[in-house]
Amino acid sequence: KKTFIIKQELEYFEIITGFERNTSYNIFGETSEGYKYLFKCKENTGCLARWLCPTATRKLHMNFLKNSSNDKPENIVNFLKPFKCPFFCLGRPEIFLELEESKEKIGRILEVFSCSEHLYEIYDSEEKIKYIVKGKCCQCGLLFSNTILGRIGEALFNIIDPETKEEIGSISRQTSAMSEGVNDGENFKINFPEKASTNDKLLLMALGLMIDYQNFEIGSTN
Repeated sequence: KKTFIIKQELEYFEIITGFERNTSYNIFGETSEGYKYLFKCKENTGCLARWLCPTATRKLHMNFLKNSSNDKPENIVNFLKPFKCPFFCLGRPEIFLELEESKEKIGRILEVFSCSEHLYEIYDSEEKIKYIVKGKCCQCGLLFSNTILGRIGEALFNIIDPETKEEIGSISRQTSAMSEGVNDGENFKINFPEKASTNDKLLLMALGLMIDYQNFEIGSTN
């Protein structure tokens, strides 16, 4: 599957009251018959952390739950984001991914400080850099992310090969008009590099979630 859609579940209680709750996402993979539901990703964050810490800096734990034939989804991967110092370029946000069963690290994502763009580096389990991901700061969807104008504006992040510097994939924020028939509402679409491994795809999906938390969650701040 070369293209995934990440769809955030609507929280009606949060919309009505403004009280932030744990976020859940549904992840769909492209097939010849359309998009198929594959994973759920659920946040596990305590109430105090949600109330007191900005979404961009707080400690975050999420689970990738695989769709299965029984009623209980199987947790396959843990998404771990430690708390980082929020001051300027110190303590840049970082994510680690580990397998649930073995606790083996499969890679990490680092947000690199940049004055002109959103810049991320993706490393594999051996600390080899696999991808660089860049998004221009001046995009309408990023400048006005929590406004009506921002919700219909572009937010595109290019996946770049660190050796050849070629653009080999993308992560883009979709609106209801671009939702590819998955559901109405806001989505993230990931076009994976052609040679991306399973672990690479998990890391790129985690980066899509990180981009959402860093830029599009209400009250988020870098």
